[in-house]
Amino acid sequence: VVDKLIPQEQYMGFWDSTITYMRTRRTFPTVTHLGSKWYLVVSSDKGTEPMPNSSVWGLMQGSEEMRITFSNSSNFVVLLNNVNTIVTLHVMLGSNDITEQILSQPTTILNWSRNSGDTADDYSWQPTIPDLTTSGVISNPTALEKRNLWLRHNNDYSDLGLKWHTARTCTFTAQIILPNGETHEKGFEVNL
Repeated sequence: VVDKLIPQEQYMGFWDSTITYMRTRRTFPTVTHLGSKWYLVVSSDKGTEPMPNSSVWGLMQGSEEMRITFSNSSNFVVLLNNVNTIVTLHVMLGSNDITEQILSQPTTILNWSRNSGDTADDYSWQPTIPDLTTSGVISNPTALEKRNLWLRHNNDYSDLGLKWHTARTCTFTAQIILPNGETHEKGFEVNL
């Protein structure tokens, strides 16, 4: 007679990066993190944060759907000849901001693109990433630093495209490529 052992859940409370979580034949650990309940997929782990698309943790209860939102230093109010604003990307899981956890992974990629109605100009456009500590520009930003996009439009320079005065709209799109290859995109418009 073969006796099949069904592992039982062992709830360990809130996830703690200092604890080593271990599966056994008899138990599997579960934790609460980011408003969701997660179970350990691998045999043992210490320090890997439960996140969507994790190879270490699986979602047991809650939402694993990530979404991208944007905030803006001027509430998306722009003036015809003077746009100077910073748009910040947020990666949300439920009501939790997980931007830092997602974008600080070494193989996560964040790309920005622009659609101003002028394909050639959009193709040559390069996003400006501000250094929020010095009011300068970061020349070789990490994915986490790229979350802040500096949009300017004045007599000398325009992130909104050469045709913005006539097109009266410009769309910017953020694309996040996760380490597992999964892609998330979201755009926002700047309208005159």
